[in-house]
Formats: sequence, C-alpha cells, structure tokens
Amino acid sequence: MDTNVKHRKFKFNIIDFVIVLAVLVVILVVALRGGLVKKFTEAKDTIQYTVKISDIQIESFDLIEIDSKIYCNDDDSCLGVIKAKTYQPATMYTVLSNGEIVKTSQPGRIDVFLTIEAEGTVDEEGCRINGTYFIACGKNVSSYIDKLYFNFEVTEAFKKV
Repeated sequence: MDTNVKHRKFKFNIIDFVIVLAVLVVILVVALRGGLVKKFTEAKDTIQYTVKISDIQIESFDLIEIDSKIYCNDDDSCLGVIKAKTYQPATMYTVLSNGEIVKTSQPGRIDVFLTIEAEGTVDEEGCRINGTYFIACGKNVSSYIDKLYFNFEVTEAFKKV
C-alpha cells in the first residue's frame, strides 16, 4: 500500500475570479439597497425640535434639567439633549350646564415645552435622529430623563442652521 499522498497545488483560474467577483457584486448591491453606504457617507446634521409634554404636575418641571439627555422608552436610544424649557398652565375644556364650552386651566398642572438638539439626518420625510429614529411633527413618543417618565408630542422639527 502506498502511503505517499500527493497534494495538488491550488491554482487560481478565471472561474475562481468570476465567483469572487460575483460575491463582491452581491455584497455591494445589498449594501447600496439597504442604505448602508449612505449611512456611513452621509453628513450628520444638527436637528432641533420642540416637544410638548401635556398636563403634568408643576413640581415635575424642576426635575427637567437643561443639558440633560432624553431617552426613548421603547429602546433606550438617546433622543438628544434638552437645550431649553418653558411651561404654561395646562388647559382643559369644560362643558357648562347650558352647553357652552369654556377653556379653563387646571390648578397645579402645566404643559411643558422642551427644545431638544440631536445629531442626525434630515430628508423630505422628516428627521432621523442618529440616522435611525424617525421624528416629525405630530409624532408621540414615550420617553424619560433621569428622574421622570413622560409622553411628548413633537410640535416642530428642523435642521439647525
């Protein structure tokens, strides 16, 4: 019995080249169609947006600090940094016995308006924070800061100049 096994040396030929080229083309097409290349080459913009937190206790206003980060409650992604905060009395509409609707304010309750800045991209559909989280006027988001959980509605979103 012959125990000497001869090993055939691998030679790179045209068929191997075509296979490697086809694999590279498939990877490139998937990256382009999935937006992967655009995600890494697209310039980041500074997005500024304003949100409204409706009907919270006035004591909660002091828990919101300027320059603190705000996070999405769903996936804990950072939605930006709070740059400004204001409030006004929370309003409600009451129906009187004669059927008239009157706008009143609730004692101890306020509507808070926050201005938030984040890095992201802006396109015709709206803003994408960190290139992935979509935000636009009218969107409701469940979020939190260090000491407070709340829902807010986006009232304005734009690219900061």
